[in-house]
Amino acid sequence: MTASEIAPDEIVPDGGQQGLPGKRRWVVLALLMVLMMFNLIDRQIVFILAEPLKEDLGLSDTQLGILGGIAFSLVYALAAIPIARAADRYSKRIILTICVVVWSLMTALGATAQGFVHLALTRCGVALGEAGGSPISQALVAESFPPAQRMRAMGLLHASVAIGIMMGSAAGGWLAGMFSWRIVLVIVAVPTLFIAPLCLILLPDRRDREGPAPRRQSGVADALTLLRLPSLGWALAGTALYSFATAGPMIFTVPFLMRAHGFTIGEAGLAFGAITGAAGVAATVSFGFLAERLQKRDPAWPLRLAALACATGALCYITAWWAGSTALLLVALSAAWIATGAYLPITNGTAQQVAPAHLRALAAALVLVAMSMIGTTTSSVMAGFLSDVLRPVWGDDGLRIAMTILSASGLLAGAAYLFASRQVVGLRASP
Repeated sequence: MTASEIAPDEIVPDGGQQGLPGKRRWVVLALLMVLMMFNLIDRQIVFILAEPLKEDLGLSDTQLGILGGIAFSLVYALAAIPIARAADRYSKRIILTICVVVWSLMTALGATAQGFVHLALTRCGVALGEAGGSPISQALVAESFPPAQRMRAMGLLHASVAIGIMMGSAAGGWLAGMFSWRIVLVIVAVPTLFIAPLCLILLPDRRDREGPAPRRQSGVADALTLLRLPSLGWALAGTALYSFATAGPMIFTVPFLMRAHGFTIGEAGLAFGAITGAAGVAATVSFGFLAERLQKRDPAWPLRLAALACATGALCYITAWWAGSTALLLVALSAAWIATGAYLPITNGTAQQVAPAHLRALAAALVLVAMSMIGTTTSSVMAGFLSDVLRPVWGDDGLRIAMTILSASGLLAGAAYLFASRQVVGLRASP
């Protein structure tokens, strides 16, 4: 079966392919979870260090937004597709190892930054390396697990993202209270360099294809093949909208806690890390298992679940930004993060289910592009820009208003996922 012959909304069967042997598939997943955890730590640490960076390098909120937006997310998204294409054609194991080394070294080089431009260039380097991490990891999970277990495996993989955010926030805030931001960047970069050799030793290096190898097409043709799947197209729209709703506010949550609620950097990092970690891990694992069970009844149910979660998350975020007490703020943020835990595992699980086997890394890269280029890049810059524009009139409430405006777009994300659910037909994953 070639890519062009796949029915637009069909969940692609694997022709009896059952992945790796039982124990080895879990070893692969465990290594990828550790890798993705450090991927998020190295990415998240600059957000936790936002206030020290702003003070030491004289940065504005707009520049902080650019560091998390154009300087990172745009490069991240642009590099994802060619790296994923190379991984689909050649060795996922080797390319992933190279990516790990690149993002670790560039994180450490950020410690030498003397100004905004220098720091932005190192963040571009981190983005270049990390662009291969998520798509290749998801493709390896899809190759290692049979269809009936992929949703739960994706949920577990995304749980490591929440753990990375938690550890990056909590440890970053704690380390920032003890050391300069330059030393902190070096500390968080080192562990991943020791993980890179394990990728070469433990990860599989296989070509997961049904039948004969498909005729090669251009990258644009392959991407269009995937985008013609209506269920995936609407899910990508939902991903972009919800990323826009949450990425900017996430970058500025620690500064918001410090400005609006009087937290110290250590307290803000610990609170943010605890919320995102505990709620994120519980949500991604639970939603992964729940989506897998619901999919056996009706392939559309996971996307309906994502629609409900996005709408709920948007309302909880708005409640958090206007909470009159710290207790209500933390409860609302926790609820928002629980809801947020649904959309990425479900979107990536859906992408891996409907994509042809030889385009799995590319399918994951398209999700990343929707999330990063369309969502995170614009959201982070917009949050900082609106905060700077509103600050002269509204003071610290300018950041609160900016985050509210962005969070409201999560309601549109829910609508997009609902449309996606109406496009899904196909095979139920066999037990």
